[in-house]
Amino acid sequence: MPEVTLERPQPQHTEDLGRICYEAFRDVSERHGFESDFHSVEFAQAVIGANVRSETSYSIAAFLGGRPAGSNFMTLGRDVGGIGPISVDVAAQGRGIGRMLMEDALRHASDTGIERVRLVQDAFNVVSMSLYAAVGFDTKEPLGLLQLAAGERPRRIYPARDAG
Repeated sequence: MPEVTLERPQPQHTEDLGRICYEAFRDVSERHGFESDFHSVEFAQAVIGANVRSETSYSIAAFLGGRPAGSNFMTLGRDVGGIGPISVDVAAQGRGIGRMLMEDALRHASDTGIERVRLVQDAFNVVSMSLYAAVGFDTKEPLGLLQLAAGERPRRIYPARDAG
């Protein structure tokens, strides 16, 4: 099996890492009957590219045999870091790459004095939930995502004000 290495991603990795992110999120979402957080490869590439270029994000990428295999990002706050997005190539999942990416980000947080690290996780993704629990995260708050049904228009709750 090829060796996994961790390196800081460079702008030239954005295309591959964005595709990996899109495919990984699409795969798990479709398996569970939900919409993906990333509606297109281009959107995922833009998000990954922005994180790679950001001076307020810590970026780490996994390479499998020299090829991009996943990435993780942490927004750096004064006392709190925010993880995400993290993704691993669908073909490379189950090899411990996600754990390596998470442990590296948490080590960086510790080394730079960040006392708390948070993330938001879809509850249906039980594989990721178990990884996060294994590296020390505790579920603190439920989070609901509410959307209008397709084709629905928002209704006015209050009567329109008279302009005259």
